[in-house]
Amino acid sequence: MKSPIFIFSMPRSGSTLLQRLMMQHSEIASVSEPWLLLPLLYAKKEQGMITEYSHLNGHKALNDLILKLPNGEKGYLDGVRKMSDQIYSQLCNKGEKYFLDKTPRYHLIIEDIIKLYPNGKFIFLVRNPLDIYASILTTWGNNRFKRLFAVSIDLEEGWHNIANGFKAINENSMIIKYEELVENSDRILKDVCAYLDIKFEKQNELASLDGRLGDQTGSRQFSKVSNESLEKWKSVFDSTYRKKVLSQYISGINPEDFAVFGLDKSNILNQIKAHKVKKWFSFRDWLDIRFYKWATYLNGHLYFSSVFKWTKKKFLS
Repeated sequence: MKSPIFIFSMPRSGSTLLQRLMMQHSEIASVSEPWLLLPLLYAKKEQGMITEYSHLNGHKALNDLILKLPNGEKGYLDGVRKMSDQIYSQLCNKGEKYFLDKTPRYHLIIEDIIKLYPNGKFIFLVRNPLDIYASILTTWGNNRFKRLFAVSIDLEEGWHNIANGFKAINENSMIIKYEELVENSDRILKDVCAYLDIKFEKQNELASLDGRLGDQTGSRQFSKVSNESLEKWKSVFDSTYRKKVLSQYISGINPEDFAVFGLDKSNILNQIKAHKVKKWFSFRDWLDIRFYKWATYLNGHLYFSSVFKWTKKKFLS
């Protein structure tokens, strides 16, 4: 196996579609969503994990250990790489040249992955942020804003993390736009094969996935590439209030994080403004947004440790 392939993207950007297309190639193996590197690389981070054994103490102990290694952090990363390579290689059970790791929440550790695999293959998949939000809301939230607090870290930090990751590797990666993928998948796959230095193999159907994570909706609904999802945000954000929520979300994202991928923030906001709706207000949406903000504020992954110092002596960090 060569160095693995990583797809970096916001959730609901079409990464499962791209993965299913690439998996049909005889040189590429994959599984639904590995999440393999998150605990391995988060072990070095002081914050971001809640564990039964006390991650804060574990972090201190691990970093003391790393200081004793002859090559320090490099020695630790070499060990992690050997382990993950061994696991990835086991999954290439038909002699595939590449293993494709598609884990959307890797946006939290992109720069760590670059250090771990400096010779890796990195594909950045970009989609209209309006369609991303709409897809997250309808697929994971059942069209209710209050259910999005569990993915607030993706909505609020994802674009910035992905943009920083792209700037860190730039020339050694490639960008794919979801809209182009669904309109001309063969051309995009030819570009991917050229990037990976493998021969193009025309795909007629999508590979199947049986993991518990990933896009189960699309996997069940589509066996071939479809462009049905384009511009769906307009039917989801169908009231003046929902347009306001969407506009506030886009306004909160740094325009440079969009510009890195050829997206214009002002143009996106103008799309929202130009969208004509018939409904004005939904009291349920208003309550949902209040609950979302409250739940996000209290969502304990980092909140309690930053407010109450005593928790750092316990299991929270």
